[in-house]
Amino acid sequence: MRRRPAATTTAGFLKRCRTPAIVYQGVHRAPKGTKFTIDVLAPTTLWVCFYPGTKYSGGYDQIFKGLDDWEACEEILHYHNSPKTGKDGKRMIRYRCDVQDAGKVEIPATTSENGVMAIVIKAME
Repeated sequence: MRRRPAATTTAGFLKRCRTPAIVYQGVHRAPKGTKFTIDVLAPTTLWVCFYPGTKYSGGYDQIFKGLDDWEACEEILHYHNSPKTGKDGKRMIRYRCDVQDAGKVEIPATTSENGVMAIVIKAME
């Protein structure tokens, strides 16, 4: 029997961070070709969260599988809990990158329309 990864809300994940983190909620349903460049000034952990296997992944499913510095996280995030039903929202997955040196981090361009993602930026402790 295969065990499902643990899940939590995005807010619950952020509460567990010992130091403050910044959450950047990207443009909702971003157009194809949307990319990000982050200037890192000190050791930082980055997470990119997105909806896997849906028309809202922006192609990140395949993009992040091929990036050497990024690793898939076991824990699955729920974007939110529905105010109407109280049930969990859609499941997001996360990829993590620990950046030790100052410089630019490029998050590749989306390869499909309607990408929905969030980026979490947290200084390393």
